[in-house]
Amino acid sequence: MVGNKEIKVSACVIVRNEAENLPRWLTCMKELANELVVVDTGSEDNTVALAEAAGARVFSFPWINDFGKAKNYAIEQARGRWIIFLDADEYWEPKDYGIVKQILQRYDKQEKIIGFVCRRLNIDKDNGNRVQNENLYIRIFRNLPKLRYVGAVHEQLVYHGEGQKEMTLLPDAVIYHTGYSASTDESKSRRNLDILLAQQAAGNGSDWDLCYIADCYYSLKDYARAADYARMAIKKKVILPGRETRMYSTLLQCQSILGDHWREMLPLLQEAEQEFPYVPDFRAILGFAAWQQGDREDAKHLFVQSKEIYQEFLAHRGDATASYTDEMLGFLPQIEALLVEDSVQEKINYKISAAVIVKNEEENLPIWLECMLHLAEEIIVVDTGSTDRTVEIAQNAGARVVHFDWIDDFAAAKNFAIDQTHGEWILLLDADEYIRPEDYAGVRRAIDRYDKDSSVIGLACDWINVDKDRNNACISKGYQIRVFRKLPELRYIRMIHENLQYTGTENTSMPLVKDFRIYHTGYSTVRMPEKLRRNLRLLQLSAEKYGRSVMDEMYLADCYYGLKEYEQAIIHARAYVEMMADSEAAENRPYTILIQSLFLLEHPLEEITAVIRQALEKFPYMADFKIMEGYFREDKGDYIGAEECYLEAERMYAYAQEHDLLRQRLLTDEVGSDMSVMYANLSRLFFWQGKDLEAWDYLQKSLAVNKYCHKAFILLLKFLAGRTDVEWIEAINSIYDREQDAEFLLEKLPRQNRDKVRLYYQQRLKTEVKPAESYMLAGRLEAAGAAVTEDVSALWQMGIRGLSHGDSAMQKLGGLMPTAYRSVITGQLKTLAERRLARRTERIQSWLEEQDG
Repeated sequence: MVGNKEIKVSACVIVRNEAENLPRWLTCMKELANELVVVDTGSEDNTVALAEAAGARVFSFPWINDFGKAKNYAIEQARGRWIIFLDADEYWEPKDYGIVKQILQRYDKQEKIIGFVCRRLNIDKDNGNRVQNENLYIRIFRNLPKLRYVGAVHEQLVYHGEGQKEMTLLPDAVIYHTGYSASTDESKSRRNLDILLAQQAAGNGSDWDLCYIADCYYSLKDYARAADYARMAIKKKVILPGRETRMYSTLLQCQSILGDHWREMLPLLQEAEQEFPYVPDFRAILGFAAWQQGDREDAKHLFVQSKEIYQEFLAHRGDATASYTDEMLGFLPQIEALLVEDSVQEKINYKISAAVIVKNEEENLPIWLECMLHLAEEIIVVDTGSTDRTVEIAQNAGARVVHFDWIDDFAAAKNFAIDQTHGEWILLLDADEYIRPEDYAGVRRAIDRYDKDSSVIGLACDWINVDKDRNNACISKGYQIRVFRKLPELRYIRMIHENLQYTGTENTSMPLVKDFRIYHTGYSTVRMPEKLRRNLRLLQLSAEKYGRSVMDEMYLADCYYGLKEYEQAIIHARAYVEMMADSEAAENRPYTILIQSLFLLEHPLEEITAVIRQALEKFPYMADFKIMEGYFREDKGDYIGAEECYLEAERMYAYAQEHDLLRQRLLTDEVGSDMSVMYANLSRLFFWQGKDLEAWDYLQKSLAVNKYCHKAFILLLKFLAGRTDVEWIEAINSIYDREQDAEFLLEKLPRQNRDKVRLYYQQRLKTEVKPAESYMLAGRLEAAGAAVTEDVSALWQMGIRGLSHGDSAMQKLGGLMPTAYRSVITGQLKTLAERRLARRTERIQSWLEEQDG
């Protein structure tokens, strides 16, 4: 900052938790202002420390949901003749610093000019700094007592003084704004909406608020309400400086998203263009709608027209369109991408295209890409707003990445993905789905088998849910269609739990094939709560848009069950059961949810078994209902009844598998995940009865189904009790892979009295193991001490282990330890160095205590 006595330029900003953005703002403003004024409204990060370290004058202002008042407070602290008021997420690039300085110097004496309207480019920092649009805002103005902000949110500068004053355009310097990036837009919109609605309710709102509320609802993907407020603003002819055209654009986009055909929107287009004849945005938006609805030639015509109008828009930038937002900056790259893609499609024909919609899928996408690189000639990744490395990973793998603004509609996103493909057949697996290498040939074999039969438009296959957080344990098995022909009549419907629908007139089929299987990890333990809350919200939005269907009742029951809201789960499961009582197409899953929820809410066993009988009448071959009854009876202490239920379930499941009954009815197989536990329970019941042969037989069955079943492993240890370490290792190796399963075994094996067994598997870990740990398990404490004399963590562990071996061993260990370590062990801390060592080792000791249980 310049050290003049008279402060000419003050840079002001209001902040709250802006540690990420503030350093860039400070760097920028130090080059332009003589004084930095930072008003903090309650930061909990190191925002204030950053400001103080940069030499800013920092003030505190209690946040009262009013941006105008906070900004006016900042102005009152400023001592400069001019004020630069950029938000913390706004900045000029260094090449523009000179322009700003020159404009202030040139107009400093022209008192009629009291401010400058600046160009602001909105960019999405989470998507490669993709340009969204350009608009105009006042960011430089004189420090006048009568020039203050008005409005609690989307505040505007208003001059209340006398005489005619002007704001002039600053055309050559561009402010970059990252505040509408994907990672922050939703939280900001929700905050702003709360403030605006509160103002309206208190009678303090203005007509301008209608536009801002419409924008908030649009960002929050509540398109019906956004459209309502946009209509109100248009009807009242609200003129919002810098955003005059926004409401027509918002209404057109909302109508497209809500399902209106693009031709139905032509009257609105004509009205908008009559009001704003030089604005190209409206035809561009209609072009996107036509493109997504399959009318590509019409879309291309609209795109050409929009680009022609854009030239008129730019030609009138000095007068008629001077204050209008330039949305075409964001639209043009999207238009060009679509036109390039269309020209490519005309030149290349693919047999198989793979497509996926993604958002923050950096964990799952590499497996999906590896799979698709073996199966498809073309790979399309449709990104809906990732903020992690998803896009980078896709591009590095050679996939074509296309952006799609997420609109809370899986069907719309998947249909957009279909439109990007050029293949005759499409593989549209989710990012958390994959096909195993041994089934790659089966995919091509199945497609080749049905390729000449045009009546076959898709292929159903086994869809297996596995929990990757539990060693890929099977959760359930169902059936899905993820491979289908690219046909204009074959598209997804419904916002959530979308399914393919054929709208043509020909007789078609989608046979179930056994050539390949799809594995799905999306129901893994860690990710479920987040997905269920999202699904519940989308189901509610879908019901508002389409009305609630019988399938929605099942999906709602599933969501509430997963979220442990069992009363609601019961309501929706019962609704489904009653609505589908006489239907042959009923699903078994709602019965499972109903029975489990009744049990978890501790309903009487008689009530639960009555529902089980009802379920078995509907599905006499579904063993999972009988397994559940066994669980419930065992929980109540009815062990004989439980044993009978388990044995009956075993017979039912064998019969269903032998006759392929679940596949014929396309019913969800949830028994697979229960069989291991059921067999373990039977083993335990027989073990209690002294029937060791039967117990061992069922334990073997349990481990054969799922060797990672906790109950089965505990029983295995009971069978091995009293055996030698060698016999333990031989028995365990007959079931587990001693290298691949070493980590699992070390987690489950007892931590006392079986050191030799633990040592055996520790040596087979793929990760590096410190020699001291192996020496200790082997009981060679002196060797352990020699190996880690200078390793503080190992010395502590050795000391704790030594205690379990008696005083003589402890004396040997003590002789190997430096004096400072012995002082820490005994607690006799005399020097500063010993006290520091004690503090450093507290964390290590806590870890060791946790390791030893």
